[in-house]
Amino acid sequence: MRIWTAQRNSTLKQIIQHGMYYPDFQFANGMASEGMKAIYPDLLNMYSTVNNLKCKGLIFAISSLNNKLVTNYNDYRDFFESNPMFSDSVSFLGEDYSILELEVDKNLNLVPINFQDFIVIAMRKTGGEWKDYCNTEFVDLSYTSFENDYKLSGSRGFIIEEIDNRIEQCHMHYINIDDIVNVFPVTDYENSKTYNLSQEAITLLNSIKK
Repeated sequence: MRIWTAQRNSTLKQIIQHGMYYPDFQFANGMASEGMKAIYPDLLNMYSTVNNLKCKGLIFAISSLNNKLVTNYNDYRDFFESNPMFSDSVSFLGEDYSILELEVDKNLNLVPINFQDFIVIAMRKTGGEWKDYCNTEFVDLSYTSFENDYKLSGSRGFIIEEIDNRIEQCHMHYINIDDIVNVFPVTDYENSKTYNLSQEAITLLNSIKK
């Protein structure tokens, strides 16, 4: 199974030096808001439980778009070129980030969830304004736990039909250099600008192509 993840140069350096990267939420300094980070421990606990392992953090990745597994970079690029409003989380990153294409262990449960639903669950937990974005059946539903909301997301979904919810987010507790298929530059799809690969990205790319 292929997944696609945006990672910063500091992460690429660790992969180059050690062949592995293990994320740790304690030191997370990525793009997410504090509101989003509020459900990180819940997500980590679920991932650890379903996979019967212990870990300190997760990477966030994309596994499918428009309910179709993304098997090549053209599919990834074409989706965001057609839907640039969904690319905000990766468009502005510039050369400090790269897109990694990974072939991952099929035996792992990557705890997939619709990206928009993940945002809504975070807002529900932290008391953010979420009701205007949701199906009316959920408006009076109180938040009880991440686990319950995750089940609702999988069975019905929180987002109203007018707001497309076509990005499936998934998670991994490590990146192994042997799982990296390719490295791509970040593109600002709203402005049709592709950044150059960083030196770290070029070094990593050369390492996996040997």
